[in-house]
Amino acid sequence: MNQEEKFATAIKPLKDTLPQGDMGFLQDLFEKYRLTFQQTKKISEALVELRDWKQDLYKNWYLPSEPFASRDQLWKSFCTFYESTKTQPPNYSPISERPLPKQHFEITNSTLTSAPFTLCPTESSDWLCCGLHNINLVENCNLGCSYCALQDLYPEKTIQIADNILERLNSIHLEPNQFYRITTGEYSDSLLWGNRNGLLEHLSGFAKTHPNTLLELKTKSINTSWLMENSHRIPRNLMVSWSLNPQVVIDNEEAATPSLNARLRAARQVADLNIKIGFHFHPLLNFDRAIQEYEALGKQMAVSFQPHEIAFVSFGTLSFTKSQLKTVRQKVRHTQLLKTAFVPTGDQKWTYPEPIRLALYRAILTGMKDWIETIPHYLCMEPLTLWQRVFPALTHQTTAEFSTDFNQRCFARL
Repeated sequence: MNQEEKFATAIKPLKDTLPQGDMGFLQDLFEKYRLTFQQTKKISEALVELRDWKQDLYKNWYLPSEPFASRDQLWKSFCTFYESTKTQPPNYSPISERPLPKQHFEITNSTLTSAPFTLCPTESSDWLCCGLHNINLVENCNLGCSYCALQDLYPEKTIQIADNILERLNSIHLEPNQFYRITTGEYSDSLLWGNRNGLLEHLSGFAKTHPNTLLELKTKSINTSWLMENSHRIPRNLMVSWSLNPQVVIDNEEAATPSLNARLRAARQVADLNIKIGFHFHPLLNFDRAIQEYEALGKQMAVSFQPHEIAFVSFGTLSFTKSQLKTVRQKVRHTQLLKTAFVPTGDQKWTYPEPIRLALYRAILTGMKDWIETIPHYLCMEPLTLWQRVFPALTHQTTAEFSTDFNQRCFARL
């Protein structure tokens, strides 16, 4: 492979993302200092990331640092600059217009052939898990959250809504003497599509037919009209949960979701119908004012809802597989998600170092104070050792122990 081919191959994943100015700068570096393939690839990735972080590699690093006596000196200088920049938390300022562009998807009715009923896709022996199951009736979502795993799982801009909903629901076998917590929100938003194809009507019927299930409609949507109009038909074991973050996170990392206050108003409306609700504070993100913002969000929850209205609450932080990291780097612009020091963890994932995760959990729990104590709650994708640091009174040692007890506590609240 000659030099020209090596350069083209190194930048190929980001060729369409790099502006011409950055491309020319990188090519000059490549030729002048005879950069290796991996060095070229790494600097191309950094050029894209630093632009999203409002940093100019040429102005902020190269001009103040040159000349370099050798390639090794240049590489050492670059790595020092990049790592020092990357480890500073993102600066999320209040903004009038969200930087992430809204994406356009084709929405189709499809005869889905994927497994209709599975364990939660993040279930792993590396974590203390909650035992959640998923019913898959819609695949993909167009809310455009920068951290969403679906953009890696479904790279095509197509959303498929099952036209064989009853067939899929009727194929699910449940043990009559076992409690099940089930969501429809792992592969799409549960409320965004309303009752299209009879989606909510059939799910309500499924919950009524299976009283040993707690069926969760997990959402960021405020599309509660069908629930409002049919509240008299909603079985007691169907609940709605909202994924929440401070507004400054929503503004900077979610393209097309309703505001925090809009979600809380929707949750209030549903709770007032005597339908149980839940909340997922996930992913908690590390940024410059994270501790203050999450503590304030915890306080807001404690004054907005009574514990008896809530079935359960969950907490989790940002995590990626290697493939998801690659997708965000190549396809998601105007995000600061990767402006952090990730560490490898169980199940081949990457996440924040434990001190950061611990600080985020403690911040939101501090805001909630004793409000959270009587509400069933759990950590998502965290090892037992971190559970024990966040919840010192935890007595469970295994997923089987915790999930059995957790399910019983949730059902008792119905």
